[in-house]
Amino acid sequence: MPNRALRRRLIRVLGSLPLIAEFARRLKIKATIDHHCPSRSNAHRTHGEVAVALIANRLTQPKALYRLVDWAEHWAVNETFGIAPEALNDDRLARCLDAVNMRVE
Repeated sequence: MPNRALRRRLIRVLGSLPLIAEFARRLKIKATIDHHCPSRSNAHRTHGEVAVALIANRLTQPKALYRLVDWAEHWAVNETFGIAPEALNDDRLARCLDAVNMRVE
């Protein structure tokens, strides 16, 4: 039997992510959070970028806030927001939420 190259397709859910991204841009969510909660210089993603991804998660999958990496791998987060799924790990999410929480208090 000859070796045949297997074609694999990666399918990600796009859903309402483009709409959420456009509204987030119009509302300047990223810019506002980054202005009030600046990230450290060594951060790969700003707090604003992570917050927009969190908002998209809540709007597309309103369940408990955990396993965002799995959600981002299934949904087209990298393609829509330019954020690799592994960048949304629990530690990064906690830093973002802590920064926003500290600013609110």
